[in-house]
Amino acid sequence: MPEYAEGSKKIAQAIGKSGATSVLGGGDVVAFVNRENLQGNFTKISTGGGAALDYIAGLPLPGVEALQNK
Repeated sequence: MPEYAEGSKKIAQAIGKSGATSVLGGGDVVAFVNRENLQGNFTKISTGGGAALDYIAGLPLPGVEALQNK
């Protein structure tokens, strides 16, 4: 949403300046970061926002389970 772009850009820049290890997840957020050329502010970038949250929460991921059961 355009009305949030400036705030989002400032947050991304602050993350980059912090020097912290940072992980960005979610297709819409990744698209924004790419559009604004802010990729260098993050250690890792993934389009799998929902899957990343499920993983952090300890929920099963069908794709990972399928690979583990091979």
